[in-house]
Amino acid sequence: GTAIKNEDLKQSFVYNGRLIIITNKKIQNIQDDNATLARLRLDPVMDRVQYVKAGLPSNEWKMEALKMFYEGYTPKGEKKPHDRYEIRCLKSVPKDVQKEIMMFVEKNKDRFSLLSFRTIYKIVSLWEQQPQRWERMAERSLFSQH
Repeated sequence: GTAIKNEDLKQSFVYNGRLIIITNKKIQNIQDDNATLARLRLDPVMDRVQYVKAGLPSNEWKMEALKMFYEGYTPKGEKKPHDRYEIRCLKSVPKDVQKEIMMFVEKNKDRFSLLSFRTIYKIVSLWEQQPQRWERMAERSLFSQH
């Protein structure tokens, strides 16, 4: 305020740039009558931007990515799989259980409310807690309820 006036500087400007917002939150483009505070803040922004959903387009693609990391991906120009391309949470699990978990995930890929590396992490946690009941616990806690 006062310091700007004393220096006779402009108090406004025209912004001619672009802005990219990257988020892992799903942004709903649906207008509804229930105006929440978040909705009231977000609607004016969404009205002014081009929205492009990034990420893998379907659970089929997500499953292929998960299998690629499970099987060990070898980057171009390298001779062996790089340890960066692995599902680390499976390291503590016996090989037969790893295979069981991956088969369970693939068989049920469309039933999960969310399919990601975290899904496998959650399943591994369930197996560590209840090795005999992890599948039933995963069905109850990780599957979409609709």
